[in-house]
Amino acid sequence: MVALVDCNNFYASCERVFRPELQGRPVAVLSNNDGCLVSRSDEVKALGIPGAAPAFKYRHLFAQHGVSLFSSNYTLYADMSNRVVEILRQFTPELEVYSIDEAFLQLGGLPATLAGEAALLDLGRHMRRTVLQWLDLPVSVGIAPTRTLAKMANRYVKKHKAELPDGVLTLVQPAHIAQMLASTPVGELWGIGHGLAEKLHQRQVYYADEFVRLPENWVRQHLTVTGWRIQTELRGIPAVQLHDVTERKHTVMVTRSFGRPVTTRTDLEEAVAHYTSQCAIKLRRGQSLAQMVHVFVKTNSHIKTDAQYSAGYSVGLAQASDSTPALLRAAGQALAAIYREGFRYKKAGVILSEITERGSTQAPLFGPAEPPPAKTGPLMQLVDKLNQKHGPGTVFYAKAGIAQPWAMKSELHSPYYTTRWSDLLEVS
Repeated sequence: MVALVDCNNFYASCERVFRPELQGRPVAVLSNNDGCLVSRSDEVKALGIPGAAPAFKYRHLFAQHGVSLFSSNYTLYADMSNRVVEILRQFTPELEVYSIDEAFLQLGGLPATLAGEAALLDLGRHMRRTVLQWLDLPVSVGIAPTRTLAKMANRYVKKHKAELPDGVLTLVQPAHIAQMLASTPVGELWGIGHGLAEKLHQRQVYYADEFVRLPENWVRQHLTVTGWRIQTELRGIPAVQLHDVTERKHTVMVTRSFGRPVTTRTDLEEAVAHYTSQCAIKLRRGQSLAQMVHVFVKTNSHIKTDAQYSAGYSVGLAQASDSTPALLRAAGQALAAIYREGFRYKKAGVILSEITERGSTQAPLFGPAEPPPAKTGPLMQLVDKLNQKHGPGTVFYAKAGIAQPWAMKSELHSPYYTTRWSDLLEVS
């Protein structure tokens, strides 16, 4: 049996942990540059404000209903996520982190009987109570024979909280699974994207139970092995691992809008260097290397009175690398090729491509090679370790700037309650 534990409205819930007066009140978290809503409490959802909505369009509703807004505090959210995972590991060592607010747990050989179902339900309630008591974070738990069915159960819990106040749903009995399949649109299935859903709709298949009844040969031919695995899982047979539905990254990117227009080359170089450094960190976390660095810049097309300019340029490395200095050199060359004076730049980005796994590359036949990962690796590991231990930005390359006047708006940022000594709560 497999359990999927999913934190409810995770970013908003993290903000409430340290502001208990916000319990029961509308809370929303904004995206980078305080632009769009990325997390909404149930109270905000009840106001009819959609996810990813531009914040400026709903200012009147925020003021009218006293919505508490926060800038994204990713350091806090990542730390709280790690704490949730550590709690869940006490229930089983077989745990797979799926995202910052979701994890799959292999529950072992509990029998799919009425007695086993009761035990699973008790276990799910125990997990939920423990996370709530220790961290004050609400979670939903879906338990089923396969990951896809567990995801379906969890989704149902989150959509029907009044019906399931315990926040736990088990899909064990065949009749219950059949009922869930008959009420779940294929477009809501885990791993079925827009393209696969369209193919199913063309065959007049709209619900999961109809998908399950399709011939396997047709599914393999038209929906590839991904669709076949999902169909198999819906039949109660484990067939999906996380890497089957999480596409391997072909690019790594960091793009941001500036907090104010950037008009100098120095500021633009600092921003691109900062984004490149963040890309390098992502590469190393994924045990990957990149051989192509693409940099782009653009002005604000919404300001018609400004002169408009947009350009991008790519620079290849002689050898794939995850070394921040090597990537910084390539990014600097790309920016130099496209920079033009006299513009008010609104946005820049760095995209790394030609991604390969660490250890799968070879030195170039012609021309100088970058220092191999075996030589640059220890330094990069040390930098990453220091930043992980003492907080992001503890150690950084001076090329990324210090004051960073171009940085994104983050006017509603909450304190770093769990990772910065000066932000620890004081109790008197």
